[in-house]
Amino acid sequence: MAIMDIFPIQPGMVVVFPKEQVANFEDLSEETAGAVMSTTHKIMKALRKLYPDKAKIALQIAGFQTPDHAHMTVYPAANAEEYHAKPPTAEPDHDKLEAQAEKLRSKLV
Repeated sequence: MAIMDIFPIQPGMVVVFPKEQVANFEDLSEETAGAVMSTTHKIMKALRKLYPDKAKIALQIAGFQTPDHAHMTVYPAANAEEYHAKPPTAEPDHDKLEAQAEKLRSKLV
C-alpha cells in the first residue's frame, strides 16, 4: 500500500508499506519484499514525471516508527539539503496533499 506522507520532507513524499507488519525490511517474505519494491519503483517513475526538475528521487528504507514497522519513503529532491530536510511540524494542507496525490495517480503507469 502507498499513501502520501502528511508531513513530507519534500512535496510529493510517498510512504510505501507492506500489509505484512514486521519491524525490519529483511524480515519480510521474499514475495512481499518484491511487491513492495515493485510498487516503489512505479511510484519513483511517476514522481520523476511529476517533478522533472528534481535531480533525484530519494528512496529510504525505514522502520523507526511507533509501532515499529518496515516501510519505504520516496520523494523528489534537488540536492542534499532537500534530501536531509526535516519534515514540517505545522498542520498540513490536506487539500493540497490530495491534489498532489491525484497528480501522482495520473502519472502511474
